[in-house]
Amino acid sequence: MSKLCSLALRSFYLFVFSSFLVTIFSFSMPALAETAEDRIGKLENQLEQALKAIETLQDKVGEQDKELDQYKEAVQSSVSRIAPAAGGSGNVSQAMEEMEERMVSLEDSVYEMDEKVGSRAVV
Repeated sequence: MSKLCSLALRSFYLFVFSSFLVTIFSFSMPALAETAEDRIGKLENQLEQALKAIETLQDKVGEQDKELDQYKEAVQSSVSRIAPAAGGSGNVSQAMEEMEERMVSLEDSVYEMDEKVGSRAVV
């Protein structure tokens, strides 16, 4: 009879313990689900902010591209006005070289910003 009581007591303890575990897990699962939903919401907000920042930077790069094009047009029109008046002297060629260096520097700045925008878009 003691073996039967011992077996019954073990079964009872096992039942109580398993019931306890089921109760704990059933109450903790909604809390975990809400936490995951909150985390997803936060990540979605961060993604939206990142996309807005990318769009802003792309707009800035577009504006600088337009400025670069305007600068190129201004340089070309200046050269076309200066060249006939200078009669092909060395000053015009020197001025052209300086303007070309400035254009290259401006282009490098624009491309550098474009690369930064691209690298942030991947993140």
